[in-house]
Amino acid sequence: KNVSSTISTKIAEAWLPEVIQTVSEWAEKRRIMSKFDSPDSGLPWNTAKVPYTKYIMDLFSSPNVRLIVLKWSTQSGKTNLMLNCIGYTMDERPGTMMIVYPTDKTVDRASRTRIAPMINACESLRKKKLKPWSVSEKHYDGGVLYLASSQSGSELSSAPIEVAIGDELKDWPAYTSQGKGSDPVKYLSDRQKQYPYTRKMMLVSSPSLEDAPINKHYRSCEAHIFYWV
Repeated sequence: KNVSSTISTKIAEAWLPEVIQTVSEWAEKRRIMSKFDSPDSGLPWNTAKVPYTKYIMDLFSSPNVRLIVLKWSTQSGKTNLMLNCIGYTMDERPGTMMIVYPTDKTVDRASRTRIAPMINACESLRKKKLKPWSVSEKHYDGGVLYLASSQSGSELSSAPIEVAIGDELKDWPAYTSQGKGSDPVKYLSDRQKQYPYTRKMMLVSSPSLEDAPINKHYRSCEAHIFYWV
C-alpha cells in the first residue's frame, strides 16, 4: 500500500500544472531573447546580467502592489523588464492589459520590434496566440493585450483594463510644451476601476527635468527603492 500510495502521489504531482510565482522566475524559465532584445539572441533570459531588475519584476507579481514607478536612465534594461512583466501576465495571470506609448509611430515600432518578437520567441506565449492579431490588438488565450498611443483619448478611456503600463512619459505629447488637455495617466487609471483588488499599473520614464512627469508619480509612491552601485 505504501509503495502504491507513493506512486499515485508522484503521478498526481507530475500532472499538476506548473505554477510560476514571480516575474523573474517566469523570465528565467520561459523567456528567450529575440534579435531585437539583446546580442544574446536565442538564449534564455539571464537575470544575473541585470540584477537590479529582479526586485522590481518580483514586485510586479506581488498581489499587494498596485503602482510601480520606474524613474530610470536610458539603456538600463527597463524595456526588457517591461517585456518580462507582459509575458508573465499573459502566461500566468491572463486578462485585459494595455501598454501606452508616446505616439502612433512608437506603438507601431514597439509592436513590430519588441512585443511580437518577444511573444514569438517564447513557446508558451506563441501557443496562446488567437485571432484577431494586429499591431494594436493582440488576443491570446484568456485575455487581450492592447497597444495604444497617449495621443488618443478614446483609446485610453474605453473598455476596462486590469494591467496598465505607460512607457516614456516624458515624450507623451500631453506632457510636452505643446500638450493640452487632461492627464493621460488619469484616463488610464480610470479604466482600472472595475479591478480594485487586482489592478496593476507600471509607469516608466527616464527623467529629463526636475518637473518631468515621472517625478510627480514617483513622489506619490509610498516606498522609494534605490539600487546602489
